[in-house]
Order: sequence, then structure tokens, then C-alpha cells
Amino acid sequence: MMSRCFRVYLRIFFIGGIIVSAGVFAYAAWAGHLPVNVWVFRCPTAGYSPDTFLSYCDDPAYGDYEHEALFTGLEAKDSLKSAEVLILGDSRAQFAFSTAAMDDYFQRSGMRYFNLAFGYGEQDLFPRKIIEIHDLHPRIVVINTDFFFYNAASRPALKLIGANDTQPTLGGQVRKLAQAYHRDLCTRPDSALAGAICSNGSGGQFKSSRTGRMTNINPAISRRYPTAEAAGAQPANAELILSNARAFKAMLDARGARMVLTVAPFSRTDFTMAERISADLGVAFIRIPAEGYETFDTNHLDRESAERWSRRLLEELGPILRQVP
Repeated sequence: MMSRCFRVYLRIFFIGGIIVSAGVFAYAAWAGHLPVNVWVFRCPTAGYSPDTFLSYCDDPAYGDYEHEALFTGLEAKDSLKSAEVLILGDSRAQFAFSTAAMDDYFQRSGMRYFNLAFGYGEQDLFPRKIIEIHDLHPRIVVINTDFFFYNAASRPALKLIGANDTQPTLGGQVRKLAQAYHRDLCTRPDSALAGAICSNGSGGQFKSSRTGRMTNINPAISRRYPTAEAAGAQPANAELILSNARAFKAMLDARGARMVLTVAPFSRTDFTMAERISADLGVAFIRIPAEGYETFDTNHLDRESAERWSRRLLEELGPILRQVP
């Protein structure tokens, strides 16, 4: 009798342990406390299409995905390999070059481009690693120059570079799979689970796996701030920046790529260092006047301004593209 009772209690204890463990795991995933952030169901769904993936979610339970996705080739690897024009820079370049004007121009020209700019204030080290790892050979590389040539990288980038693992990790593959479930469960009106787990409560960004064009989903954006040119001055580490720029150009030269510089406008646009790098390296600098545009946060161009600015830049970039064999 005691033995039978013991077995019953043991079974209850075992099943209860499984239930509690599952509950703790589910809570940790929901709250973003796992080593790999996989809870995607508070992220937006409005940017999904057959061509896009969720590159960033403003919820720590999922967070940044684009760094690992592009570094390891989980997303857009073929598009990167075939791109004839690469766009590099930080989030200002993400917004400034993510326009219909860019898509229309390159579709008409028959050239392939990819916007390889990143958030988190990304600088030169991480895109250089991607170019080397995937053995990219673009013809033109357009760089949003301010705060770029510092031989530095963001925290997400340093984590990937430090791991020295260029293959997709299990965690990355799980996060990619989570997006597939997110897309399927949270965009179907007949989904039984959609109302229970899908909230669309966070902002986020989606990236085209074909062109790298970014779509920003942020319902909180409502204000506008004018762009302006700031009084320029050479930074104290100007010589180091020049040295880094020379090294970056040498890497591109070895791959048959031509460097073109520009600066996307914001509230404190400074062309000084870009002009000096251009003169020192003998590379083209496309300077579009900073005034006449608007940002939604003092740093990033709003959609209408990005369209106008990128259209103006393409007028200057077009002759350079046509010179390249």
C-alpha cells in the first residue's frame, strides 16, 4: 500500500515538476531572460511580406536579429553576394536609403543594390567583416561617413565577431523559426492563438532580403525636427580616422570596389571630416545640402524627406555608377 502511494506521489511530483519547469521556461522566454531571445509575439507583423524578415523588435524578449542574420548568412546571403552597390553606415543610413526612389532607380538601371547599414550606431569593423566573410565583390560602396571610420563595432556586432563563428547558430535558427510561427499565427484572421499570444505592442523594423530596404513600424512617431548643418571642426582623432579610412579603402580596392562618401542629414550635420577623407583618399564625396529636410527624432530622416534626399543623391551618384565597367 505504501509502495503504491509512494509511486502515485512520485508521479504527481514528476508531472508537477514538468509543468512548473515548462511554466518557468515559458515565462523566461516571454520576459526575455533566456540566453537566446525568442519571444517574438509582442513584435509588429505589419511589415511581413514574402520578401522581408523582422530585423529588429523594440522588445527585449526578441530585440536585434539583423546582425546575426546577415553576419552568418541566415538571411539575404545570395542578395549580398550579387549586389553591385552596397550601402554602409549606421541607422541614419538605414532610414535615408530605404526608399522607393532607390528601388525604382536600381530597377530601371538593371543594377542590384543592398542596404547593409545597421542600427546600434554601427561603424566600420562589422560591415568589413561581412564583406570579407562572404567574399563580397561590389562595384560601388556608398558610405554614410560621419561616425563610421573608427575601427569599432556595436555590442551586438562585437559579440558575433568575438565568437569567431560565421555559421548560423542554433539560437539564430530558432529565432528565424520563431518569425515563421509569428508570421503564420499572428497574421491569419482564423488563427485560434492570435488573440491569446499576439499583441503587436512593440515597434520594430523589417528588412527586404532582396535589397536590404528597411521598413520602420513605430506608431509613436508624430513629431518632426528640421535638419541643419552644424559648425564643423576637425575631431581630435582626425588622423586615426583618416588611417582607418585608408585601410578600409585598401580592402575595397583589393576587391575591385570603388568607394563613394556621403553624409545623410540630421539636426547636427557636419561635412568637415567627410570632405577631408575625400580629399585625402581621392574618392568622390556627394554633398547634399543639409537644410530642407525633416527628422522624426533629430537623427533619422522621416519617410518623405528620405525620398527627396535619396532622389537628389541618386542624381549625383548616377554618373559615377555609369563610369564603372
